[in-house]
Amino acid sequence: MRSTTRSFGDAAAPRAVNVIDTPGLFDMNASTTEDARKEIAKCMDLSKDGIHAMLLVFSAATRFSDEDVNTVASIKMFFGDSISNHMILVFTNGDQVGESTLKKMLSNKRARYLQELVRLCAHRVVLFDNRTSDAACQQQQLKKLLEAVDSVISDTDEVHGRQKEIDVEGYTAEEMSQSKKDMYDQYLMLITKMVI
Repeated sequence: MRSTTRSFGDAAAPRAVNVIDTPGLFDMNASTTEDARKEIAKCMDLSKDGIHAMLLVFSAATRFSDEDVNTVASIKMFFGDSISNHMILVFTNGDQVGESTLKKMLSNKRARYLQELVRLCAHRVVLFDNRTSDAACQQQQLKKLLEAVDSVISDTDEVHGRQKEIDVEGYTAEEMSQSKKDMYDQYLMLITKMVI
């Protein structure tokens, strides 16, 4: 697992993007219980200030597998069902598949789980040609991805804003801070128990 911060945009609209890459984190078959527990603890520490968006990356050139279904189920188990409000589906191998083929794949009646996942993610789907060296194409893909991230932030800020108005009335800043710490500690204990 690694965490990276990278700046994007032009001088008029710069932005920093923090990325936590978790290869195989939710593949419980690939790791020992101890390794999984350590990686989950790292992930929780890196994301303790909150997650704006979670990218689920799949290959568009291969079938959506049972392993992919299990990965999504594990993510929902660790972060709760509301994590789908933050999810963006990213499909790689756009050079092999193309936009129209991806749309057919996502609308295929036999791919019910995939259709449900797209619905849960509020139809936030981005196709990447990860082999292109065309700078304009790379910029366009990045723009689409950041638009999807902005959509997540906008949608979740609306919900969190209303929730904060309700929750913070009558509590001191210290009480709120302690409450957040207690919830985080309980969440960490719950996740550790799930992995053991």
